[in-house]
Amino acid sequence: MVDWLLVWGTLLVALVALVQPWAIALWRYLFRQAQIDIYETGLIEIGFSSFGPTIGLHGSIFAQHQNVFVKSAEIRLTRDRDQAKHVFQWGLFRSPILFPSPGAMRLCAGMSLPKNSAQQYNILFWDRDTQEHMRPLIDVVREAWMGELVPIGSPAALDPTTVQAIYQNFSQAPLHVDTYTVLGRLCYWEAGDYVLELCIQSVQPKAPFTKKWKFCLTAREADYVRINVLRILQDTCGQPVTPWHFAYLKYMPT
Repeated sequence: MVDWLLVWGTLLVALVALVQPWAIALWRYLFRQAQIDIYETGLIEIGFSSFGPTIGLHGSIFAQHQNVFVKSAEIRLTRDRDQAKHVFQWGLFRSPILFPSPGAMRLCAGMSLPKNSAQQYNILFWDRDTQEHMRPLIDVVREAWMGELVPIGSPAALDPTTVQAIYQNFSQAPLHVDTYTVLGRLCYWEAGDYVLELCIQSVQPKAPFTKKWKFCLTAREADYVRINVLRILQDTCGQPVTPWHFAYLKYMPT
């Protein structure tokens, strides 16, 4: 009996040792938790428009171990100087093509990532809280502007030179000047260092996948973006606006 146990016990131990690596590999293949790797490309785009403060990012995301359903993405931004914090929600998927067609954008929505596959992203993020503060201000200016044009005739039928002259007078009105001042305060881009954390939220696992970088905005770049405050009002009043101003900044490790 003892000899039998020794023989079969030895065989059983050997069998377990042989099967164990395969069992572990199978377990990891079937049940290992999903992982997303984020690979940035190009430069960080900083902007300000009717969408409010914006950040554009592009690159690739790679799903490992399991299929992943991405339900949302956001940016958590911290300014080093005063630790001011802002959250940017994903807003628009933009075309990765260098010269896309005018309609090559769509609203962000959840997307599937097959395991062991990469997908490009080119996303415009916006600060929805600031955007909500800006919207009623812009609406009031738009209504006042239309009130200037309607008594004269259909806006579409008016001579562009006439419209431009009307706008020159309108731009000196208290409403236009005051709105410009308020929008300028809502544009919080200023010179300094910032920490940017990209957070991608999936269905499973519930904890977000994150990656951090730093970027530095110079005073000249901040002033360049701030010119868009006037462009927002010009665009609201149907005036030609070219170009919108952006700052393009390097990713820096944290």
